[in-house]
Amino acid sequence: MWTERHGSQKFGRLPHKLRLKLDHFRQQNPILESESAAIEAFHGDVSDGLRQLLLDSGSGSEMISLLWFKLCLKHLDSVNRAFIKLVEEIDYPMGKWEAAVVHEYLYYSSNLLNRLNLISSWISHLGSARLSLSHALSLVASSKSMAIEKLKPIYPKNQRDYGPKAQRDFGDRKEEDSEQSISHGKGEVILGAIMIMKAVTSSICGTLLFGLTRDAEPHFDLEKSTAGFLDSWIVYFDLRIREEFIKRGSVLKEVKEVNDAVDNLVAASDHGDISNEIAEMETKLKELQHLLEGVEEGVNGLFLEILGRRDELLDCLRPQNQ
Repeated sequence: MWTERHGSQKFGRLPHKLRLKLDHFRQQNPILESESAAIEAFHGDVSDGLRQLLLDSGSGSEMISLLWFKLCLKHLDSVNRAFIKLVEEIDYPMGKWEAAVVHEYLYYSSNLLNRLNLISSWISHLGSARLSLSHALSLVASSKSMAIEKLKPIYPKNQRDYGPKAQRDFGDRKEEDSEQSISHGKGEVILGAIMIMKAVTSSICGTLLFGLTRDAEPHFDLEKSTAGFLDSWIVYFDLRIREEFIKRGSVLKEVKEVNDAVDNLVAASDHGDISNEIAEMETKLKELQHLLEGVEEGVNGLFLEILGRRDELLDCLRPQNQ
């Protein structure tokens, strides 16, 4: 169980690979002291958010819930905003980015958008299943037997149901592809921040995807190219989630509650009055609807934010290509 005692521990320094690169540039550029302080603050914000997510997960059972998923999406949004703040603080706008930084951000944002699309698809699937159950419940008054026949538990889809494209993750690209040369310390700072974002996003999106599918294996695969940019707390966060999901399975808390209500109603249908079971199921379906809408709102908001930043970067590149 993650406790406040664990949460009170201090987060480590910057990941070693990024720290070494910044030390190298610091020897040649003393101005980088302010820039390194800015990325230290960025790293601290990211790490503090991960710690809070673990604290909010409670005993672990809450981790596999739509309510906690909303918090995960909120943290991803916070990471994105912290990155924007970092770019502004070191005065390194997108129009000045070197090619390696541009390529890395485009790669990162493209994969994140793909992941968000997948999450949105699975949320839509759960929403459709909820609607089917609501319709079946509405038939009880006119034809209880028909309603009972249509009351089926919600089963998440497998990842493979969405085709080969759904198998993509942040680990598709070879490690050397991210090792392009950087000639400016500010570029190293931003590139390092992108690597940290990739690691955190990979872990959190893996959590969401695993919780929304019924695949036997989790989606937690931190990209190899980010290995030198991981600190012990990002790794711990990833392992902690992996352990909980493997131990408890990938059935969402709210989906399990709806399925339990379905089973109770079906079991009680042969014993007279089922008004209590109907009321309970209606309550659980409304709760599921509310949380699905919240998660969908978080996914859509983050998608539009990332897409907007990506378009902004592409706009900066267009004059150079004309």
